[in-house]
Order: sequence, then C-alpha cells, then structure tokens
Amino acid sequence: MVETPEAVADRLGGSAMRARGDDRASFRSDAEPHRRRNDQGYPPMSSTDTSPVEGMEGSDMLCDVGGESALLDVEYEAAAQRAADTGARQVLDWGAGFGHLSVRLAAHGLDVSSFDYRSELGPEPATSKFRQYPDLSITVSGDPVKLPYDDASFDAIVSHGTLEHVSDPIGSLAELRRVLRPGGWLLVSKLPNRWSYVEYAARRTGRYYHGKLPHDHTYTVSSAKLLIDVSGFEIVGAKRVNVIPLTQLGRRLDVSSAPKVWKVNELLGRVPVVNLLATNVDVVARKRS
Repeated sequence: MVETPEAVADRLGGSAMRARGDDRASFRSDAEPHRRRNDQGYPPMSSTDTSPVEGMEGSDMLCDVGGESALLDVEYEAAAQRAADTGARQVLDWGAGFGHLSVRLAAHGLDVSSFDYRSELGPEPATSKFRQYPDLSITVSGDPVKLPYDDASFDAIVSHGTLEHVSDPIGSLAELRRVLRPGGWLLVSKLPNRWSYVEYAARRTGRYYHGKLPHDHTYTVSSAKLLIDVSGFEIVGAKRVNVIPLTQLGRRLDVSSAPKVWKVNELLGRVPVVNLLATNVDVVARKRS
C-alpha cells in the first residue's frame, strides 16, 4: 500500500513524540536517560567548547551552539528518529556543528556524512574529527554553497538549524537537491518563525535574534514552503513547532524533566492559535524525480 503525503507527514511528525522514551532503550527510564546516552558515547553538551572540530579553534560554523540542555538533547533525538523513520540509509547532516545530531543519526544505524562551513578556509574541503565525538568525521569547506559530494549521494538530508543562516538559500537548496537521490527526503527543522514571541522578545531586549546578522532569515510556514517548492522539492508537510523556548528553558531543567516538558511542547504545537507564535517552522519534503 502506498502512503499518501499526508500519512507520511503525520508519521514523521509523530516520530518526535517517541523521543520521550516509551520505545527506545535510552529513554525507558526517565531517571537515567542522560547516563545511558553517555554510555553510548554521547557526552553532555558543554558550553566550554570553543570549537566543535579538532584543530580548528574559534569556530564560526553555522549552527549548533554548545550549551548544556537536556531539552535540546531530547530534540536532537527526535530529529534523528524522524530521519530514521524515512527508511533512509545514507544521510547528510548539513550544518553539523558540534555533531550532537550526527552522533544520534549514527546511533540509529544510519550511514551519516557530516558537513559544515568555515569562512576562513579555502574552497577545497578538509576533513577532521568532532571534538566531543572523535569516532565521527566531519567535512568542512570555505565555499558557502558547493558541497563536496557526487550527484545523488544521499537518501535523506537533515538541515537542523542551518538553512536560516546561509547567504544563498536558493543556491544551497539547489546543491542539496543535486546530492539527493530522486525521491530522497529533505528534513528541514528549526527555521525561526517570523512571528515567534521569542524573536519579538529578543529584539525588544537587545538580545540576539534572527535577522540581526547579515545572512539571517526568518520564515512563515508559507514562505518556507514556497522557498523549498521552487527549489525542486515536493512539500510533504510543514508546521510550526516549539511553543516552549527550548534553548532558554532547557538549561534550567534536570534530565528527568526534559521528556515530560517535550511532550507538553508538542501538545502546545497542535493548538491552532497558540502555535502561531511558536519558535520554529519545520518542513518535510522530497526531491521531485
């Protein structure tokens, strides 16, 4: 039986709920998920790391700012589960940052390639190891658009907190489409919602907000869908997510509370009026054949 786009969107969106822990060993006990994940090779996210990559200090990589947050830990697991649910085998983590998502993708048995941008490098790509995950490699390049991969290399591409920071979104999406196989999945998450109350509060209080830096972009559901659609992808689903500010609140939560708060966060995201002010927009799409 062939699934409809709506059914696929519902299935992939629902996969985030399973990150709470009913069906994964690392979350079976709310009292010890962080310790279990450390046993699997996931060190706590550390705010003391100045560079995610060995031998490359002063990182200006696109995403994934370091900082201890049990709630973001749950979010990374949800994103990895969503990618695994597509049935993909070879996955590109585009904008891999500190590797927190890459290591979880690998833990799901996916063949993950990690990539990120370094403005001070030349156009030729270089390969190094993640500082926190030395068993995983990352490829970095000074070219803000071009990717060092052959055509049709991946079954799925994950953009988690990356697309909103690039200088040429259309050019970058064209490259993602090039390296994606026909029918392959594009999973875009953490796009900043233009009408988010968190963005509004940040602007009013003088804190960092998306749009403050030259290449930052904010999105609505409609504008995100339009951008991805005109770039050669079929939209499978799009929604506003994260009514609760994960980064800010997550640093105040203990590990046992994070899955419960994540559940509340997902429930709030389903409330029609409330989710208009959610923090992020997520889009699921597939490459048109």
